[in-house]
Amino acid sequence: MRNAENGNEKRVLARTLTVTWLALIGATIAGWLLSGSHGDGSQRSAALVVIAAGKISFVFAVFMGLLSAPRGWRVGALAWIVLTAALVYLLYGRHVL
Repeated sequence: MRNAENGNEKRVLARTLTVTWLALIGATIAGWLLSGSHGDGSQRSAALVVIAAGKISFVFAVFMGLLSAPRGWRVGALAWIVLTAALVYLLYGRHVL
């Protein structure tokens, strides 16, 4: 019975990694397309920072294993992502893009 459970866990992990990888590729393409578009630079910058923060959260959660980490690690990582994204937008995004 344990071998069947291991096989199922491996399939679920492979599917999770594949879906996450595809989502990261999609977010990268969306950011790339958005970065070359015309329009309000401030709104575009905010969208690019949100896309980047989302990509970071995917990597942290799935590839670095924070989905199964203690709550303190997950909260700390999320706080770091939000604070860093806000700082990047405030210092860089509103003025340059």
